[in-house]
Amino acid sequence: MRVSVVVKCMFALALLSGCRGEKKKNLVINQIPKAAVKVDSTVYGVCGLGTAMNTLELITDNGDTVSCQLSAADSKGNVVGGLSVGDRMAVVGVTDKDEGFVASKVINITSLLGKWANIRESFEICDGGLVKSSVKEQTPRTEWKILNGKLLLSKDTFEISFIGPDSLHLKRAGVVYGYRRLPVGTLR
Repeated sequence: MRVSVVVKCMFALALLSGCRGEKKKNLVINQIPKAAVKVDSTVYGVCGLGTAMNTLELITDNGDTVSCQLSAADSKGNVVGGLSVGDRMAVVGVTDKDEGFVASKVINITSLLGKWANIRESFEICDGGLVKSSVKEQTPRTEWKILNGKLLLSKDTFEISFIGPDSLHLKRAGVVYGYRRLPVGTLR
């Protein structure tokens, strides 16, 4: 027993004497920076009864009622999917001291939901961010969201050019992708 205590003490002294001459160094931990998280400037809500030709009454998810001026967005074709009372909306804009909240992009999310297909693919945009795709596709789409007025379908980002009752136009890198709405109960 005594030998082990003596050996332990000698080992501790050897460690201490070996560290005495070294200068202390700050420990640097290299971390891989996380991808910059983009802040979503989109305001979400429901189209209210006070909606008119140039004004969208938006009842936000926070319960606030916001009057959005549409003249800037409408003149550029940036009101997609129409304005129907009770429909879920996504609005991007800025607050102007004279005009109030001025919308630069308005997306009718209710009109975006549904089954869409073109020659190459078919998918269903469901409420809650889920996308259902055909199994036969090489890279099936699985999720969607609106971020700063753009549609993110899985890993791809699109500008929504048009949403009609039977067609959807998405634009990415200068290419417009056209889709037709499929009847309920079908998905190729």
